[in-house]
Amino acid sequence: MTGRLIPDAQAAPILTERLRLRPLAAEDWPHWPAFYASDRSRFVGGPMDRQRAWFKLAQLIGVAAMDGYGHWSVETLEGEYLGRVGLEHADGWEYIELGWTFLEGAAGKGYATEAARALRTHAFAHVLPFVPTAMGLYSLIDRDNAPSQRVATRLGATPDPAAPVYLENAVAWRHPTPAEAAA
Repeated sequence: MTGRLIPDAQAAPILTERLRLRPLAAEDWPHWPAFYASDRSRFVGGPMDRQRAWFKLAQLIGVAAMDGYGHWSVETLEGEYLGRVGLEHADGWEYIELGWTFLEGAAGKGYATEAARALRTHAFAHVLPFVPTAMGLYSLIDRDNAPSQRVATRLGATPDPAAPVYLENAVAWRHPTPAEAAA
């Protein structure tokens, strides 16, 4: 069972030096059709048509409403939409997944690392304590997705061959707890 109704886990935006993370919302729709029609979406279920992209957005918004946490839109402090980061704990999963997806123009600027680091800190403080069945925070990264592997490495995550993998062709990357990262 997922971490139902975690109190205030997505109540307020998360701010970093350059970014604002806010809960995914219907206002993000204009950015989704082009992204999901592109090859850039191949590691997150795409490419797909407009209708499937709409259902994907609706699904992620719905899961956040059910669980009390989920995906966040990532914007510059000036309001430019860059992509998303998110937390997922599907029924039957042994850990919470931290993932990221960014538009083409946002790639290579450190945004994914900055946003994922902020959400990871938030997850360890406001989500994982309420999901006692989760064995930790992991990122499921396709074996062919070198850019996401580099982000995971910058975050201090390491491949965990013993962890269950829920997506085809993926590797589970384990994120260090705050205590492990400080050591």
